[in-house]
Amino acid sequence: MIEDKVDIKAAVFDLDGTLVEDLNYEAWQLALAPYEISLGIEEYGEYSGNPSLKIIEMMQKKYPVKINPSVLRQEKNQILMKLLGEREIAAMPYANEAIGF
Repeated sequence: MIEDKVDIKAAVFDLDGTLVEDLNYEAWQLALAPYEISLGIEEYGEYSGNPSLKIIEMMQKKYPVKINPSVLRQEKNQILMKLLGEREIAAMPYANEAIGF
């Protein structure tokens, strides 16, 4: 029996490096490796925050590799889900303070 009840008013899901460790960068690197595209952290910062299909569209302008956007998005998402299942997600410094815990 739970004696202390918590009245949850909201849930925050953040996986882009603001509140918790960003696994998207690693997922993109792994998904792009078969295309021989190496994504640096600075370049990733230019894409970060955009939807996957927009990121792929931006990459297609820079890299002369034939990429099926839907396939690459699916591959990247599968890799991300695998990483999320394998890793303990670490909070970024001061994340708890930022959301009031």
